[in-house]
Amino acid sequence: MQHLRTPHLLAVSVAAGLLFVAPIVQAGVVLMHAGGGETDFGSYKGFLNYGNFQDSALHLAIAAAQPGDIVEIRDNDTWTHINNNGYRINTDNITVRGGAGYNPVLRSTSAGTNALFFVNANGFTVQNLTFDNTPALHGLHFMELTNGINQPSQWLQTVDGLTIADVTMLGGRSAMRFGVGSRTMTNFTMVNNTMTNLRFGLGSIGVGFGGGTNVISGNTFDAVGLAAAGDAALWFGQIAGMLEITNNTFRNFDGHYAIYGNQWPVGDLVIGGNDFGTGIGGTGAPWNDFALAGGGHAVGFVPAPGAVALIGLLGLTPRSRRRADAR
Repeated sequence: MQHLRTPHLLAVSVAAGLLFVAPIVQAGVVLMHAGGGETDFGSYKGFLNYGNFQDSALHLAIAAAQPGDIVEIRDNDTWTHINNNGYRINTDNITVRGGAGYNPVLRSTSAGTNALFFVNANGFTVQNLTFDNTPALHGLHFMELTNGINQPSQWLQTVDGLTIADVTMLGGRSAMRFGVGSRTMTNFTMVNNTMTNLRFGLGSIGVGFGGGTNVISGNTFDAVGLAAAGDAALWFGQIAGMLEITNNTFRNFDGHYAIYGNQWPVGDLVIGGNDFGTGIGGTGAPWNDFALAGGGHAVGFVPAPGAVALIGLLGLTPRSRRRADAR
């Protein structure tokens, strides 16, 4: 597609004998090229249903993006998607965001464990959007890190530089689905997001963190991780690098852990400045921290098999640079 712009329509009015011509700008999806210039993809929503058919303006703009490009939605519309028609991110270092002053909504009516974004790239940034799965509560992962579609065997082994910022997530299954074990995030950033009524929060199986500094900060988790016993607002696996969980707010998480690790961290873990409220947290993990006034704990870890006895014998705690949290 060439660098084309849809011509502006004109609104004509006569006031006090003067002719006034004002442009009416057609909103939609614009691809901002790293080397300069823009391509206007319009606002066509398409008809989205089963299969991999992708014809909306947003699908086409993402497919055309090159490294360094920004796909920007400049409208306040709701982009509704049905079943297996998430956006495929196959190009490194692109951004999908809502434009300044706009609040676009990406909505799915899927009740299956699909995703809005299937990410098979490094350096992907998503920003200033609302994800909504309330029509089919807890049926959708907002992001899946895979080179396939809903295929756990094709989850990526590593993803570097993923950023989620200023995003509102409503009613989904999780913010992200990713594997455990050797699968790791590096240089991951998740800041200033609001998650409401998600089943798992970040990670439905646990998210591993590798090298670099991984930051989860300034987020609000409201009634996240409550759908079933054992769910958690933040659920992670191994930590090989630095993971900072700071200045987040956890609300309405009674009966489970706000932060849960299913592998003993071997890297550096910082948990500080978070507001855990006074709800009743989780119990039963081999190692617990941040006791709550209402009972239970906000943080729990399950070490690798065979390590539980050593914890009690040696009084081990995760290697951390933890600061005191509000309770």
